Amino acid sequence: MRSLSRTAHTALVLVGLMMGAAPAAAQLGGGLRGTAVGLTYDVPAGDFAKRVSGGIGVVLRTGSYDGYETWTGRSSFGFDRFPGKDDLDNVQFIGGGVDFVHHSQPNWYQFGGFTLQQVNYTYKAGASQTNAVRNGSNFGLTGGVGFNFGDAGGTQTFVEVGAVTVFTGASNSAWFPVRFGIRF
Repeated sequence: MRSLSRTAHTALVLVGLMMGAAPAAAQLGGGLRGTAVGLTYDVPAGDFAKRVSGGIGVVLRTGSYDGYETWTGRSSFGFDRFPGKDDLDNVQFIGGGVDFVHHSQPNWYQFGGFTLQQVNYTYKAGASQTNAVRNGSNFGLTGGVGFNFGDAGGTQTFVEVGAVTVFTGASNSAWFPVRFGIRF
């Protein structure tokens, strides 16, 4: 129960930061141009779904799109946390990466790239770790589609649905992130 309240607290803080970001950008004279922040609901897949429940995350990105480029790039930094099942308390992914973004229409885009994640598995007190997957840095791949709401020259909201695979050993960690955020 304690980790649920910690997760809820984190989500509320992130929502508050997102709500205050647009007024802050206006006060800075557009100094956040090309920055995006988003909240994520993560749906685990495959063997990973047997070990964890749906998770939450946050992502911070840099990269710009002025409304006319076909290809752009972006860098990202993110945090995703999944509550565990059985003897696993939780799994956390902290990392960053680069995506190549294809803009098929002014508001529709597709992306694909790679990520480097620091993975941390936390087990419940007294639990056997015979099924442990090593903690450490792991390489991964990302991809998906997204839609921007609003004019490319101003502040936009966006929705993305993606796929992430992090190579964490014999059984990879895979999930489908659903993101909602604000782009400046």
